[in-house]
Amino acid sequence: MTAALAAWVAASWDALPGTMLVLAPLICVLAYVIYGLTGFGSTLLSGPSYVHMLPLRMILPLQVSLDLVATVLLGTKVWRKVRWREVLLIGPFMLIGVMIGVKVLVDVPERWLILAFGLFVLYNGVYGLRPGRIPRRLAVGWVAPLGIATGAAGAMFGAGGPIIVVYLASRIHDKEEMRATIMATIFFNGGGRVVAFWIAGLFAQPGLLFLALWLMPSLLIGLWIGNSLHDRLPTAQIRRAIYVILILAGISLIVRSLGSAA
Repeated sequence: MTAALAAWVAASWDALPGTMLVLAPLICVLAYVIYGLTGFGSTLLSGPSYVHMLPLRMILPLQVSLDLVATVLLGTKVWRKVRWREVLLIGPFMLIGVMIGVKVLVDVPERWLILAFGLFVLYNGVYGLRPGRIPRRLAVGWVAPLGIATGAAGAMFGAGGPIIVVYLASRIHDKEEMRATIMATIFFNGGGRVVAFWIAGLFAQPGLLFLALWLMPSLLIGLWIGNSLHDRLPTAQIRRAIYVILILAGISLIVRSLGSAA
């Protein structure tokens, strides 16, 4: 048993780039500081950096596994504040979106996925910096298109949170309830993605499980810092900084994709 475990660790270590093993824990801490502060955004921050070291099809199952762990750990303190009616309305449409997104992820060439991911990240950054307010209250009819878009974006890019935040923020004005409900929808969405990724064989990639375990201490540190700072830092300034980072990350991905196509 010990020999088999040692062989698995050695094989996993050899399958992963050294830069990923060194840099990913630092990136992971930052990503989950943000997750602890806002309840979403971990993949939007870490994914663009990871993509420069690993295929997108490996990063997405890795990230959804980490997000589920983070949601369970952080969610134990906030579940009682979840608006479950909103989650149950959104859930079925997110699952439809997940199935669509996984189909695209498996069939579309990697460089086009990276280009789409870069555009998606860039759009979220630019949109977040725009002045103006979210409409007072979006009608419940928006739950279908935004739920499907959230599921599809989560499956293709690991980051459907910003889409559903637009809907939930217009309907939930309490800061704690909104964070809790966002986390509950991410958990629901993530569970569907885990099943779909497993069926598609994406969890069988060499080194994936080892990398998830390797990053677990960083996840715990980031969550602890983010949750500790949640009530101390101004949310508006934090989000503006995040959006600037997203713009730079999106541009880097677009340049990388176009460079590989040349």
